[in-house]
Amino acid sequence: MTTIVDGLKKEYQGALRCKVLDATTSENKAQIRAYGFGSHGLVIFDAQGIVKKKMDGHLMREPEIR
Repeated sequence: MTTIVDGLKKEYQGALRCKVLDATTSENKAQIRAYGFGSHGLVIFDAQGIVKKKMDGHLMREPEIR
């Protein structure tokens, strides 16, 4: 998934901000649970920081993320 996100970040050059968190730290584990994920996930926010989409897991494909 990181490769897909990195590709989208490059494609949208500054119009898209991406942040990848380490899912193994206690702080990030708590955040993952707060979003309702088991162990990994992807959260897409709008420009105001409102959650627009949540995707559970880490085996997502590019069409699903787009």
